[in-house]
Amino acid sequence: MNKSLETMMIEFLRKSVDLFAWSPSDFKGINPEVIVHRLNVDPMVRPIKQKKRSFGAERNRIIEEEVSKLMEAGYVSEVQYTDWLANVVVVPKASGKWRKCTDLNKACPKDPYPLPRIDLLVDSTAGYELFSMMDAYQGYHQIFMAKEDRIKTSFITNRGIYCYNVMPFGLKNAGATYQRLVNKMFKDQVGATMEVYVDDMLVKSLKEDDHLRDLKQAFEVMRVYGMKLNPNKCTFGVRGGKFLGYIVSERGIEANPEKIEAISRLQSPKTLKEVQKLTANPKQGEALFLYLAISEEAVSLVLVREQERTQNPVYYSRTAIKAQVLADFVVEFAGEKIPETKGGWLLHVDGSSNANNGGAGILLQGPDGVKIEVAARFSFATTNNEAEYEALILGLQLALEAGAKELSVCTDSQLVAMQVEGAYETREWTMTQYLAKVKEQMARFDKCMVQQIPQNENERADELSKFGAMIARVKSRNITIMVKEHSTIEKLAEVQVVQEDRSWKAELIKYLRESILPEDPIAVKRIKFKATRFTMIGDELYKRTINGPLLKCLDEKGATYVLREIHEGSCGNHSGARSLAQKVTRQGYFWPTLIKDAADFAKKYESCQWYAALIHSSATPMQPVWIACPFDQWGIDIVRPFPTAVAQKKFIIVAVEYFTKWVEAEAVARISEKR
Repeated sequence: MNKSLETMMIEFLRKSVDLFAWSPSDFKGINPEVIVHRLNVDPMVRPIKQKKRSFGAERNRIIEEEVSKLMEAGYVSEVQYTDWLANVVVVPKASGKWRKCTDLNKACPKDPYPLPRIDLLVDSTAGYELFSMMDAYQGYHQIFMAKEDRIKTSFITNRGIYCYNVMPFGLKNAGATYQRLVNKMFKDQVGATMEVYVDDMLVKSLKEDDHLRDLKQAFEVMRVYGMKLNPNKCTFGVRGGKFLGYIVSERGIEANPEKIEAISRLQSPKTLKEVQKLTANPKQGEALFLYLAISEEAVSLVLVREQERTQNPVYYSRTAIKAQVLADFVVEFAGEKIPETKGGWLLHVDGSSNANNGGAGILLQGPDGVKIEVAARFSFATTNNEAEYEALILGLQLALEAGAKELSVCTDSQLVAMQVEGAYETREWTMTQYLAKVKEQMARFDKCMVQQIPQNENERADELSKFGAMIARVKSRNITIMVKEHSTIEKLAEVQVVQEDRSWKAELIKYLRESILPEDPIAVKRIKFKATRFTMIGDELYKRTINGPLLKCLDEKGATYVLREIHEGSCGNHSGARSLAQKVTRQGYFWPTLIKDAADFAKKYESCQWYAALIHSSATPMQPVWIACPFDQWGIDIVRPFPTAVAQKKFIIVAVEYFTKWVEAEAVARISEKR
């Protein structure tokens, strides 16, 4: 700070001595018409009267001194009859003094008023030349309690029973109330020339000459509302200082020397118990992993806790993170954007043709060593130039599906490269149609260029295009083989074909792609609920899974094909229903009736029925019974009770002659030895 500004700053502070308080009698508090603190105690909570707690002689002396100061300042008053009564809680302050708190937190609901993010406040100080750090004098005590809630803050000591007239320390909503006040006071300054976190205030100026003006604006606001500052905790006109525990300056955040010293004094663990205390008691031989991270670089300084005027680093043991906490973390910390993979994609294409058909070879190389090889066979007759165009179109489609944004295409066809660049004129109808298709595909990239290369630099794509002849040279590589049935520019004849998609995917695709919903409100609710578990990639519908890859959704025709291939294909083993359904899922497919369809398919498959195990056959071969002549053997049985008939008859005795199969039956009323 230059001398002239320093002189003006000192003169201004001397004139503003009315904004500072050296004792509680120096201020009157914030006008209750501006703000008061309300407890908003839950009426369903039963008033609690705690039994007086006994303290040691030292603590009793501290409590009596604090109560005397509060009585002298008018912060508390004595009461006789109260339904609420709590013991005091004495908390040591960083300055070595003591603070008395009262606990009412269980009976009060949480005030959802948001507090500023400390890291954002600290980051916003970077680039400013001058700072003034200010702290309110006994900040919470400057706000009065609502009259109807004062009696609820009653506390008991050896000297009597008292209640608070001002907002006490220790209430969970006290910070929210004070933040609401300062946001109201400095609504025009916060974010521009000031940053405020509860009772910690910072005036910042981009230029040194503007700092006195910014400070005057803040002082005028405090004078209007009656807020007083603590002169022992204020620093004015500095180029750097401590704000919310961080050292801030024009260069940004700097390390706190006190915390660095505390870390340097920290002794390394020497025993197993010391190591376990440091790392939250890991088990012997247990691997330790990074549990959760937001970026590759450190985003925070070391947390240090002050205890008995000493500073000790704070370590938090890793515990299980609940789902809601993790969801809040993801929402709150958007995190650093994952840097897009640098470098474009490289595509090599080549087409070939013979008397009967043609083929295409495609080699797609992406960042981080991604390599995709495709060999395509055409089931239609093509010329060599048409095959080159077909290969180029297939390669562009493959690059789009792979997510490429910048693409360089290499081909050894001079005609294709020159026509795409516009150097050659296209006269034939087929070449014009192919060129239009290529231009349409290239427009979907951010950047796409086609260049001609010598044939000897395009050998790998050439091998793929002639896959049948080069099988011995490429069989060791991972190659995708496909068959193209129709030409890209071929128009199939259609006569009044009107086909409505009635599959289960239709409603979801319409909603996800075009936001089209039916008129039925019940159906609308059902579709919106289901759509949260699906997504569209290109023209395909995929289902999200909890911890696995996306599953491609199939219609009835596709589902039947997949079931048949997995069940009886070259790698199929005629699995049962449950195993078949699990294999379909592992292969990346889904439809709603997968389990039922797998059971029906396995049950009705003909070969499985012919060669299945005979689970109902007899354990031993059946032995025939030989009968020599009629009436040699009889079989007699009693048929169990029927509805009562005439003469109370309800049983039937049946006799069968085994040789002639003659049957005799008689109805009886009861079964006995004689009958």
